Amino acid sequence: MGKCGRYVFISTATVYQKPPRSLLVTTDTPHDNPYWDYSQKKIECEKVLRRMEKEQGLPLCIIRPSWTYGDRDVPFILRPKNGGWALVSRMRAGKPVLIPGDGNIFWTITHAADLAHALVALMDLPETLGEDFHLTQDEYMTWNDFARVIADAAGAPAPKLVHVATDRLIESDPSLIGPLLGDKAQPTVFDNSKVRRFLPDFRFEIPFARGIVRSIAVLDSDPELHIPCKEWNDWVDEMIEKHG
Repeated sequence: MGKCGRYVFISTATVYQKPPRSLLVTTDTPHDNPYWDYSQKKIECEKVLRRMEKEQGLPLCIIRPSWTYGDRDVPFILRPKNGGWALVSRMRAGKPVLIPGDGNIFWTITHAADLAHALVALMDLPETLGEDFHLTQDEYMTWNDFARVIADAAGAPAPKLVHVATDRLIESDPSLIGPLLGDKAQPTVFDNSKVRRFLPDFRFEIPFARGIVRSIAVLDSDPELHIPCKEWNDWVDEMIEKHG
């Protein structure tokens, strides 16, 4: 368009079809997420930018991360909104961990450093103009396994996992509809073959077991991050008592 050499739009992997018709998600998977307005707005943004690309020559590349975390974050399917300290503290106290459903769906979580390295490498390639990519770890685990890995990294005892139907949790907290039905309670395995075609030598270097050790070390070292979140803990205890 004359002044922009490359426009990189950070979308989201939650634009992909929910519930999934196929376990393996590719960049050709339909964009259809009726559960989360966040995803719907990202879909609309992509449509607008594609029109600008077609009609005005916008030099566009679309990137769709899934859940990406950094060294101050403890990602998990149910955790307090103000960070992961309350979850880690709960595990260290030996209290049960709440998980929607049976906890056995496969999911992936990507460290921000890995995503950044892949993003920079893609942007160095002129041929990525006009393309779209999801940038997600190659590693997959169940939410049950994520809980065990977090507990181990925190030096906590093996967690007691309590499974409650997703619908029950949403009845108690309707704000979970998008994050659960529109994302984390749906099985999702990403086909990374497209990014491999453009970056055949790239490898994600921070598996979750190593990344979460870094995150918990940062939490432990910074008292300002020690936010207990009594309201969240009380809600978890209530759900476990009623439905666990």
